[in-house]
Amino acid sequence: MYGSLPPTLLSVTRVTRPSDFAHTRTLFEAYAASLSVSLDFQNFTMELETLGSRTSAYGPPGGGIWLAWGLPHEPLGVVALRSLPHLGPEICEMKRLYVNPAARGLGVGRVLIKKVIEEACLRGYKAMMLDTLSTMTAARRLYEEAGFGECERYYGNEYEGVVFMRLDLGRVVLDSEAVWRVYGAFGGE
Repeated sequence: MYGSLPPTLLSVTRVTRPSDFAHTRTLFEAYAASLSVSLDFQNFTMELETLGSRTSAYGPPGGGIWLAWGLPHEPLGVVALRSLPHLGPEICEMKRLYVNPAARGLGVGRVLIKKVIEEACLRGYKAMMLDTLSTMTAARRLYEEAGFGECERYYGNEYEGVVFMRLDLGRVVLDSEAVWRVYGAFGGE
């Protein structure tokens, strides 16, 4: 299945309700299970336990979690945002981008990436970081299309094959309806 879902069949919402956090947990667990490495070094169990709490890394004001929904109200994917205070108040990180295998190739990942970049801009961040595995070629291609480029290691992930990436959010333009484009990315000018 390749192409994209019509906009009327796909929506993205911020995770705020207990049922949304349950869907998030399920998708985060599927994401972790799909990896060839353990997320224990990132305190993944604690991350799951604190979803929706004040101590969550993805809590306000600097973070958030968004779910992509298809019809009939089925979660298709997830993405999260968190601040990176050790790098400064204007730096954030995209985390846990995951699309259900049945929804891959439909543009869900691209929509989630656009949403998290938009939200980072609205929060005043100047740069967005992420890490991915060299084997995740489809995800890396999406990140590169969105304007991310490889960068130096920004935290202590010592796994072999980890790729660190950065996007300068100063290249992102939001219009009055919070629609954005990155010059040179996703068809931007």
